[in-house]
Amino acid sequence: MALDPHHQVPPQLLPDGVTLRVLTADDPALPKVLTLPRLAFAEPGTAVGLAGLAELSAAAEELAADGTVEAIRHTIRARHKTLIAALAPDGTTEIGGVATLPTARRQGLAAAVTAALTVHARNHGVRTVFLAYAEDTVARIYALLGFRPANITLLIVNQPARS
Repeated sequence: MALDPHHQVPPQLLPDGVTLRVLTADDPALPKVLTLPRLAFAEPGTAVGLAGLAELSAAAEELAADGTVEAIRHTIRARHKTLIAALAPDGTTEIGGVATLPTARRQGLAAAVTAALTVHARNHGVRTVFLAYAEDTVARIYALLGFRPANITLLIVNQPARS
């Protein structure tokens, strides 16, 4: 899906206590944010699921141990990757990857992070914003923000390992 370069994406509402943050390479939330897609995509769809903070913490330790977190730190420092997460006071609930921890779904987090990523990209000179989706239920979220089918697939190769 692609977004018309002239379409303005409005900020999205977040649940009380949840904030959006652009992560730095040294952000303490980084291991959990990088781990989140693994758990989210293991439970497809948009329905509330079972994986929560305990599973997130355990999986984050694995990514830190296998070197993935350190590899991503380098790409963030080189400004090749921007991560925006929706953070709740009790842990990480969303990452611009775009994935929502299954227990935190149905709160508008994916839409909020997608909107924030779009605004961030445009503020940094990006005119064309693409994204991919695996399910029609997810595509509907992006369509509400103004994304439309592009009939084009963008592949990014030679990226460091990620979850």
